[in-house]
Amino acid sequence: MLNNCIQAYPPSKVKRKVYEFSRLLSGTLKFELVPREAIWTSQFNNHFPGKKDTGLYFLASERERFEIYTALVEFLRNKDSVMRMLINDVVLLLITKSLIRMNTTRAI
Repeated sequence: MLNNCIQAYPPSKVKRKVYEFSRLLSGTLKFELVPREAIWTSQFNNHFPGKKDTGLYFLASERERFEIYTALVEFLRNKDSVMRMLINDVVLLLITKSLIRMNTTRAI
């Protein structure tokens, strides 16, 4: 959970690796804010990630916290930034839905 307002949810089909990683997520997560272009090439080889690249969805944890969630998404979009965290040599990136291409099939 991110600052008690955003919670991780798995997609309908979860890869085993993602499931095992998600079990490491507990409590409040501490991310760093980074410019998207600073990591985009190294992480995605300049392609836009798609639905199949998504391991977890992060959504507002409760209806009354939706405004905080929306403000965070707008901030990330306006600053062209992503949120990054490293857990056990795994890079966890939070990107806005506008950066995800729903029709791509390439897995990262």
